[in-house]
Amino acid sequence: MRIGIIFHLCILFTVLASYLGYPFLEETLAYKKYLVLYHHVMGRATPGITEDSEELERNRQRFALLSVGEQQPILDSYRVLQERSRDSFWKKLSKSFHILVKEVPPFAQGWFLFSFLICLLLLFRVEGAKSVVWILPILTLCYGVDSVKYGTLSVSEEQLLFPSEEILLKEYLNAPLESGILNQYLQLQRGWHLYVIREWAHEIPSVDSLSFNLQVERGEFAFNKARIQALPKNSFSGSLTFKQPLSSLWLLIYFLWNCFFAILVHRNFDKESLSHGQFYRSGNI
Repeated sequence: MRIGIIFHLCILFTVLASYLGYPFLEETLAYKKYLVLYHHVMGRATPGITEDSEELERNRQRFALLSVGEQQPILDSYRVLQERSRDSFWKKLSKSFHILVKEVPPFAQGWFLFSFLICLLLLFRVEGAKSVVWILPILTLCYGVDSVKYGTLSVSEEQLLFPSEEILLKEYLNAPLESGILNQYLQLQRGWHLYVIREWAHEIPSVDSLSFNLQVERGEFAFNKARIQALPKNSFSGSLTFKQPLSSLWLLIYFLWNCFFAILVHRNFDKESLSHGQFYRSGNI
């Protein structure tokens, strides 16, 4: 039972860390990803990333040719992104607790609280903990039902811009997916290049390799500009929300573990309490 308690606490603190660490890890990575995107469109080099200086220069010229009405919103949101990426440790910590208190689903919050308290009571061998432990699988079941019924699977406007693998194969390559990871990569890369040339550069793909590469550049510039324009205003942390439904497999694993933990405690609590009491009465400690 003690091993089970330790394992349950490990699960608890791992899940808590995933929520509390979001502003320090995933959000920071999202900021860096979008900084690279902005730099590509504006033709600026990103420190630590090797890029084609000639392509950056051409993008700088393309950005300069945009109207003021197109440039200014990009520059304004870029400044906001820079400020967000420089958030202090205390601001990120404050955001972590905001996520835990305001954004985590209520049944998950209840599971965090009761898991910690029940494990504490079990370690101190409080008799009532043996019965209260059954609230954990009940909370997990309620969380699963709530997640499936009311969870929102959010897809951002930026994500909707990307074509699916099926579209690239059927509409731009007219061929099935080849075998082998390298062949698939090269095949889909070719499909992507055809896609950005036709849909975003609005040109017919050239048979000349040099002209083709320049067409890809123009298409990717237009596509990345559209990505920036599709981003929610002053929001750069990606599409992740804390109310997205979990997969059925993960929900089943959580539920089965909590049931197993409750059964483990119910069957072994009295035995371990008795052996603990005998150990004390024998004068060994």
